[in-house]
Amino acid sequence: MYLEKSDIILLLGIDLNEKNELVFFADTPVFNTDAKKKDHHIKVTAKSLREARYRFDSLSPGSIVKGKIQTILIGKKLLQNRAVLPYLDVILRDPKDDLNSRVIFIDGPVEDIFNANMSDKGRLSAVIRNMIDTSFYSGIITNPNLQQYVAQQLDTRFTPMVPAMKVIHNEPKITGMALLSHKGFYVTTLNLSESPLALSIQAFFTDKIPLSMNITSDKIHAKKELKRISIQIKKIKRKVDTRIVNGHYQFDVQLTLYADLVERMFFLDAEKHADLQNKIIEEQLDKEYNNLIRKIQQKKIDPIGFGVYARAFKYDQWKKIKGEWFDQYAKAKINIRTKLILINTGVSH
Repeated sequence: MYLEKSDIILLLGIDLNEKNELVFFADTPVFNTDAKKKDHHIKVTAKSLREARYRFDSLSPGSIVKGKIQTILIGKKLLQNRAVLPYLDVILRDPKDDLNSRVIFIDGPVEDIFNANMSDKGRLSAVIRNMIDTSFYSGIITNPNLQQYVAQQLDTRFTPMVPAMKVIHNEPKITGMALLSHKGFYVTTLNLSESPLALSIQAFFTDKIPLSMNITSDKIHAKKELKRISIQIKKIKRKVDTRIVNGHYQFDVQLTLYADLVERMFFLDAEKHADLQNKIIEEQLDKEYNNLIRKIQQKKIDPIGFGVYARAFKYDQWKKIKGEWFDQYAKAKINIRTKLILINTGVSH
């Protein structure tokens, strides 16, 4: 294959336009040394991805190659109105295609990403992929590939979550994680403060998970803007007790977090009040975790995966309600309690 005569799609976008027509976008690297631009953007309107492939060919200076797609961008308008899986069928069906493509939710039109300013950053496809990988390894977001995304979508025990991105001041930014319903529609977004909380409840682990919080305890006497603390979780132990109480599921979750204290903006004599410091952080963590759970329960989505425990430990009850798990999940009682073990608190004053 001559690279100069090929257009290799590395970044694929799918969205709806103002007429609710399907629009497909492609970003391909340019290997021609005479060309000034490093990549080539293509936009077509089509009924399916297979039809879009033919239209890409008609606009491309080389032969289109789609088996190397690294990232798939899905627009907010599309996910609010249609399930996206049918439009990805051609990728899943063709054995030549790569199922390791990353799936990203775009909070706004996908076209904004392709029109973003990349003059000082490099090729769009490489920049997007690097941003997602960096945030993933920092413990801020999850990073499912296409195969994992499809598996999450088809599983009846939990709902998918994917990285969320938005163009702000003409530059793409990671904004958190988008939560989808079990039917594949967009429901809500977790911001960059909530996303690590969700990952730590899952006992998700890369190398670290950062958490930053405002302390609401009246035991700290400081200005409101200074009542902040940050920890970096290095290890998580999770115990989930699953019960049936008054005909409804109840989950009691005990999280043991091994972490480093990386920032404390208020003064506290930790040598004299070490237990107080831990207690204050644990109380705030309990509030943050339980507020997050209430938020997603109200939306009748289960990105954490409590359905896995419901099915595994109370199968007789699960058989009765598995077709309506997400309605039952919204009625379940979930209690999260934390125990914090600080490994390192840094250099003392």
